[in-house]
Amino acid sequence: MEAILEKADTLYKEENCCHDGRRHCDCGECWTEKFRRLPDDYNCFKSLCWYTMKYGPSFASELYHYLCESQLIERFQEIGKQNIKILSLGCGLGPDLFAINKYIEDTRSRTRVRYIGADKQAAWSRIRIAQENAKFEQKDVLEGLDLSRYDLIFLCKLISTLKRNNKVNEFYSILTNAINSTLHSDCCLVFVDVNSCHTGRDEFCRIITPLFSTVRQFYFDTPPYIDRGWRLIPNNHVVFDIPNEISISPLRLVAKDVVFEYWK
Repeated sequence: MEAILEKADTLYKEENCCHDGRRHCDCGECWTEKFRRLPDDYNCFKSLCWYTMKYGPSFASELYHYLCESQLIERFQEIGKQNIKILSLGCGLGPDLFAINKYIEDTRSRTRVRYIGADKQAAWSRIRIAQENAKFEQKDVLEGLDLSRYDLIFLCKLISTLKRNNKVNEFYSILTNAINSTLHSDCCLVFVDVNSCHTGRDEFCRIITPLFSTVRQFYFDTPPYIDRGWRLIPNNHVVFDIPNEISISPLRLVAKDVVFEYWK
């Protein structure tokens, strides 16, 4: 994590503002505007560097705390899987990879993972740090999916992004077809996204839940509904070391997101 933050900081300082004229360069302002009302195409490299520094440790810590609470890696061990092949759709900088690698190291787990990250934005490859158990592919999730080779599928902040770009219904059709035709038994799909009915949370639950035999629901801060089925993830602090004196101060707490865990 320290390496990718330092790399993002260096690239951020070297990159010129993408705006013409005299407009003040403020990547934070741009991200807020995109999140609230504009299509989010992740096409500004300087803003990707800003995003990595601001949100990278927080998003990865969110997934780390989920792994602690859910005991997901241990569940795979219980069904005899010591080697897990992971596909992360719309992976970006790969926060799920950072979380899993740290969790396995901290718990001294014997589980080995092979991670494939897929994202259509090629510019992420300039920021990512090479890790020996990971490979990244430039791929648009709307071009079709084959899930047959994987044990664990991550969708981290993907649905809310597609919804802002008016492409989520197209993806639902592709995803449901892939689940029905290519996902094998004992496979798990994990949805992590904004805890809001306006960003795809409820429709994802309604469309995807009937396709699986087991569902577990986790939340940070406030449950979406008053329901005993929801499990609180109590920890919300950042678990990664942060370098001193980088340009953008990272968030020190995790987002108030929800996690849906589906087993085939």
